[in-house]
Amino acid sequence: MLHPLGLQSCIPELSESVAAWWLRQHAGLDSSARPMFDSIFLLLSWIVWKERNEITFGRGLPRSTTQLFMAVAVEAEDWVSAGYQTLAVPSALWSLQNAVL
Repeated sequence: MLHPLGLQSCIPELSESVAAWWLRQHAGLDSSARPMFDSIFLLLSWIVWKERNEITFGRGLPRSTTQLFMAVAVEAEDWVSAGYQTLAVPSALWSLQNAVL
């Protein structure tokens, strides 16, 4: 999800907690980039939480990485359509990436 945005350097270390990673990345970003980064983090957390619930409560099998990428892209489009403009750029880039997949 970060690669199409040119943020592949933000990928967390395996030994790092999510909170420590987010704080480190957030502090290193320009203040104008923080709202988009925070929105991406919120969106990805939401999708992971929904996927976990789908698996936990037996309503489905785990999705592939490609399927999860597509789910994030669709959810981002929905958020942008609802007026959440901080995801407009990532949503457009993810939609282009989905067209390639």
